[in-house]
Amino acid sequence: MSAIAKAPWQVAFAACTSIVVGVSYAVSALLNIAYAGDRGALDGRLAEYQGIEGLESASAVQVHEWLALAASVFAVVATVFLLLGLLLWQGALRPGVRLTFTITVLVSFVGSFVPLLLSLQDQDAVTEAAHVFLIGVQAFAVVGALLLWSPSVRSWVTAPAD
Repeated sequence: MSAIAKAPWQVAFAACTSIVVGVSYAVSALLNIAYAGDRGALDGRLAEYQGIEGLESASAVQVHEWLALAASVFAVVATVFLLLGLLLWQGALRPGVRLTFTITVLVSFVGSFVPLLLSLQDQDAVTEAAHVFLIGVQAFAVVGALLLWSPSVRSWVTAPAD
């Protein structure tokens, strides 16, 4: 019998939300890679990128480097969430994964409001609806992380792994 079949439903919910958040970060990474790779479009949309705080006087090369860095960061965060989801699913390293997932998802949730606040300005190409949707996905992950601290999950965490 698999580890997830023996776990309370809260663990499966948290694992699934972690994987969904990881996939959303992976999509963001792929989008930034696509935007960075389209150098012709960078020149055409340079004014839009220069509307972002910190890139006011950036050249197309600097915007390309910024997009590549953002893609790298999103890829790392996606990998972390996917690994945490898989570890939860397998029931491995239960206390550490539970704590790490909770801290990571709370930081990610709070940090997801920054792009929303920036998108309220007219210069952002991404709509507010997209940011609100991603915040909603992150909110489900926060609920999943908080459910990992329920009494039934706590007894599962301290139980010996088979």
